[in-house]
Amino acid sequence: MTVDTHVPECASTDLIVAQALIDVAATLSDVCARPPRWQGAHGGGVASCAFFLVSAASVHLVEAAVADPRIRAVDVSVETMAGFGAIEASIATGRLQVVIGGSGPGTMGVLPAIPGARSQGASVLVLTPRTPAALLGAYDIQESSHFHPLHAVGAELYDAFIPLGDAAEMPRLATRLRHLFARPQGAVVHVSVPTNILAQPCPQLPGLHDLQVALPAPSALTVQRIVGLMERGGGRTAFLLGNGCVPHRTRLDTLVARLDAVHFSTPAAVGVLPGSLGVIGNAGSGDVARRLRELDVRCLIVLGTRLGTASGGGNPELLPEACAVVHVDIDAGAVAGNAMAMRGRPVLAVTSDLGEFIDALMPR
Repeated sequence: MTVDTHVPECASTDLIVAQALIDVAATLSDVCARPPRWQGAHGGGVASCAFFLVSAASVHLVEAAVADPRIRAVDVSVETMAGFGAIEASIATGRLQVVIGGSGPGTMGVLPAIPGARSQGASVLVLTPRTPAALLGAYDIQESSHFHPLHAVGAELYDAFIPLGDAAEMPRLATRLRHLFARPQGAVVHVSVPTNILAQPCPQLPGLHDLQVALPAPSALTVQRIVGLMERGGGRTAFLLGNGCVPHRTRLDTLVARLDAVHFSTPAAVGVLPGSLGVIGNAGSGDVARRLRELDVRCLIVLGTRLGTASGGGNPELLPEACAVVHVDIDAGAVAGNAMAMRGRPVLAVTSDLGEFIDALMPR
């Protein structure tokens, strides 16, 4: 069922915490929607909530998800399936997906899917109940506590692990989730909630539609440096396009044509634009390295890829010796410093959202 953008946000004080968490997720699925990677444009999309079973610990969360008309509830046979299903649903729809896990060992059921979710840029919110303070060390069924810290196992795998402790934290949690899921590269977040506060009244939450998050963009000086690299020596500019470019294919086609540039792609972005020089990396096609030299390419702009080995970054002979590289990535910590293709070439690493980068370069 498609998320209804006209449903009021979670501003009512009549909601309990479990309902408010689901309400926040449904609202963010709309507010933070991204273009589906396979389609290149918003396709409406569906916000789904996958859960393993209805247990005493998770009943409030499951009931809230089933009752929310903006969310399609899906039951699965194991938590792991919920995690992998959420990845594909997020990529296909461009929307945040929700997974409800169990307490104790159930918390770990979704873990096999988390590294894949992050590497593929999915947006997934994992909600799990945990043992309340009054039962710590009481050998509760599937206890999650500092005596049995199963709720925190694998916390480092997520973009954020947030152990909620009090209903009064909900406004801050909603705001933090708004920032996390605004990221174009997606986010995978685990929120652990004590069972005794799931049914407590939730305080009024901020209007998430009113909270805008600006994305990083290149400065005027950075754009000037990039233009200088493109114009140096009179050579041509080439674009290497990865799967992160798929949602921006229309504007990229205009930009490439305006700059009289050439382009080629990684395997995950085959056919993203017509007229490609070929594909590099696994299952590559076309003699891209030879064509770059024949065309006297002096500047390569890398978009939507981190130049991993499978994407062609392991080929030290790919680029002409005098070719400069401009590598654009929204995550400053993910620049492909180990890519053999970039060794010995001047590299300008640019931290920017891809759409903002295209907008900044378009008038040049």
